[in-house]
Amino acid sequence: MDSRLTDTTWNAWFDGATKGTNPGIRGIGGVLKGPGGERIEISEEIGHGTNNDAEYAALMAVLDCAIQAKVKRLVVHGDSQLVINQANGAWLIKAKELAPLCNTVMALKAQIPSVKLLWIPRTENAEADTLSKQALGVIDLNTIDRTVWMKISEIAKPFGL
Repeated sequence: MDSRLTDTTWNAWFDGATKGTNPGIRGIGGVLKGPGGERIEISEEIGHGTNNDAEYAALMAVLDCAIQAKVKRLVVHGDSQLVINQANGAWLIKAKELAPLCNTVMALKAQIPSVKLLWIPRTENAEADTLSKQALGVIDLNTIDRTVWMKISEIAKPFGL
């Protein structure tokens, strides 16, 4: 049987950004992709704060979208070593203001039966990065090359649809 028909794993990418200075105006970006070609995008300005706050907020947003979509298996990719390692319990949280954010991530993760958080290099997180900067008006929406993502979505669809 074709593995595309039986795989139920969703993938997500997230990124946070600040405009101009850090702290500054924050933007979040995220993409959630389902095994059947489903796609949810997040691009939102979320007010003033630090880049780490923005990274946590972006992770919370993709987890919340996964919960709303009733995702059972999720692999989340992010380029923030701090957020990924803290949320995985591998690093201590030294900045006390990040503890409530990490606790919220843990509570959201607990609502999804299977979640993996993986660190990726920034170069592999371009789409979420673009969406976070787009929220801040830093990048034009038209600079995102959607043709590649459309092809991937089409390939992921089961045969006969």
